[in-house]
Amino acid sequence: MLDKSGMLGVPTVPTKLPTEPEPFQLATEQRAVEHQPSSSAAASAGDVFVFAAQAAGAAGRATRSKKKAWTGGITEPKPFALATDARGEAKHYQQVAQQQEQPQRHGGGGKRKRTSGPPQLVTEARGERAQAVLDQKRKKEEEELRQQAEFKALPLNKGVLAHPFKPAPSHAALTMPHDVPLASSARAYERAEFDHAVALKQQLDEEERTAEEGRRKKDEEAELRKYRKGLQFKANPLPDFYGGHAELS
Repeated sequence: MLDKSGMLGVPTVPTKLPTEPEPFQLATEQRAVEHQPSSSAAASAGDVFVFAAQAAGAAGRATRSKKKAWTGGITEPKPFALATDARGEAKHYQQVAQQQEQPQRHGGGGKRKRTSGPPQLVTEARGERAQAVLDQKRKKEEEELRQQAEFKALPLNKGVLAHPFKPAPSHAALTMPHDVPLASSARAYERAEFDHAVALKQQLDEEERTAEEGRRKKDEEAELRKYRKGLQFKANPLPDFYGGHAELS
């Protein structure tokens, strides 16, 4: 127990050795060693590594393992073979065969034999005809507009110049002008009435203020006169125990 936990009860951890660095073991290096050619091929190539992939469908899928060497063959480059190219070529041959058989069915006459080449679409011919019609219509409209824009003077009526012009007498009543009822005039009238009412009110307020000021001044003057009367000195008669009025010397 003491060997595992120590004297103080703390678990004893053995001292680890220092870490020694080791080179990386890459899987690519292992595959490169497996892909190396024979000694004669390496000697002829100058000990240069050449990647040799297995041809598709030749020896099946190669099994890569760390113990067995690479047994696949060298990949041979080939041009792309698209399925769309094959279908297009078959369709082209089929159309050519149908064109060759068509004159034979109608007795060898009629339509002209087509030669191999790019397809001639009917929509292109219709588009060209429609474009020609549109151009012709546009030119016609431009010519009409140009003719309408040209100035053309009317012939002079000599019979009118032979006699002076006299207007025909009219028996209709004369047109009497009427004032146009404008909303601005109504607003101006209402505004004038409002301004007059405001001015009258201000005048009444001013008159009332003036009258109040006059009453206030009169009250102040009356109080001031009363106050001044109270400030005047008035002698009181002497009491009787002084023997009456003192004699003036």
